[in-house]
Amino acid sequence: MRKRSGFILVLAILFLALLELLAISVALRVPQGLRGAARLGDETAAYLAAEAGVQDTIAWLEFQLETGAEPEVVDRIGVLGEDSWTVQIEPDKYTYPKGHHSCRCYTLRGEGHHASQTRRIQVSIVQESFGRYARFVDHWPAVQDPATDVYYWAGRIHVNGPVHSNETLHIAAVPAFYQGSERFPHLFDTDWVSSVEPVQYQGAAPADDSQTRLLYSRIEPSKTPRRVEKISMPSLISLESHTRAEGAVPGDPPLRIYPNGGLYINGNVDEMLMESSGSTSTQTFRMGPKTYQLVEHFPNLGATLSGPGVSQQVDGHLNGLVYVNGSVFAFEGVNGGEHTLVTDIIKDHVNSITLTGNVTNAQGAHLGLITDHLVLPEPAKLPRTTVQLQAALYLVGKDHDGGFVVKDILAQPDIVGHLEIFGCLIEGTRVRCADVPNNSGWNVEVDFNSKARHNPAPFFPALPRFEVTAIQAEQR
Repeated sequence: MRKRSGFILVLAILFLALLELLAISVALRVPQGLRGAARLGDETAAYLAAEAGVQDTIAWLEFQLETGAEPEVVDRIGVLGEDSWTVQIEPDKYTYPKGHHSCRCYTLRGEGHHASQTRRIQVSIVQESFGRYARFVDHWPAVQDPATDVYYWAGRIHVNGPVHSNETLHIAAVPAFYQGSERFPHLFDTDWVSSVEPVQYQGAAPADDSQTRLLYSRIEPSKTPRRVEKISMPSLISLESHTRAEGAVPGDPPLRIYPNGGLYINGNVDEMLMESSGSTSTQTFRMGPKTYQLVEHFPNLGATLSGPGVSQQVDGHLNGLVYVNGSVFAFEGVNGGEHTLVTDIIKDHVNSITLTGNVTNAQGAHLGLITDHLVLPEPAKLPRTTVQLQAALYLVGKDHDGGFVVKDILAQPDIVGHLEIFGCLIEGTRVRCADVPNNSGWNVEVDFNSKARHNPAPFFPALPRFEVTAIQAEQR
């Protein structure tokens, strides 16, 4: 019995010793855990400081763009209470001061500090182009339909993609115009429409799609477009200087190419034809009795301008701008490479580009058109009544006017033209056309090119805001 009691005593002593060791271990580990938790809290605070610095830098860049300034590439430093941050701004090779692309791209390297901890984050951002919209309208014209006090555009343009209006977006159906036609079964193939003022409907509501197939096909009443902020139109004055690269305006002959710039044409162009063959892009210009030709070899293999009185050669490549100090009265062909055709839109008089045939892109090429008015001739005078246009269109003039102009549509009232745009359509104020019969004129269809959002044509207008495309945090 005594042996059994002694054994129990030994077990009790061992158990108490084990508990004491466990208590000592816990006592030693608790401070370590507290220190680890504190270190984790400091690391988190440092990371948040780095993130705050990046967000502050993006807001700073956007503010500079809104004021019309070229963003400075300088290191940013900030303090948040006990925290601090620094951000390095690195532009890509196409962004100022390395380049002059209108869609700026930056890599932001942020470093946050809290207590003794430092965390780093790298963020890639890209400026959004107006090419993010399938259709954008700055404002609607003052002249409205006297019968309804609503300006009708819906019966003429079908949009497949995001839509934005800086004013009230009036949506109206003209059933007689579409009677018996399945070409445009509805106005919008999109689930994203924004308008600064609430959308106004003339006639049936979008929910009545079964009865009025001309209205929204995918937007339900619960998704009625929300009110958004007005988007300011950018200044395009620098396009001329970017074309000439600060060189003199050509006199006689009226064409000139500039190293580090583009092609400048001083005067109206009667005909412009674009051609592409392999890695060679050719643009032919007729001005009165004289014909000039620009040949570019990609990538970076030089450009040659030839014609009466002019013979120029530039090593490397041009920046893609073709600037016309006047109008282009006939335009068609196949675009090879990266080009933006610009007519002078900052003068008091109106300049335009007249479409006389298909304008398409070779593989991998992009085209932008910047002009006051895009002129559509009488459909009967074209080789075909369906015309394709693969381009991003910016139809905005000096006073934010601009849009389509239709010529001679009453000459053949039974012929309807169809303009198929693959890209985007940005308009200042849509030009009001004369009243025409319901079965004449032009239909316009816009199929959105989503790639234009971050990969637009050279110098195509951009929005004063950035989108984050990649985030990489430092591994702990």
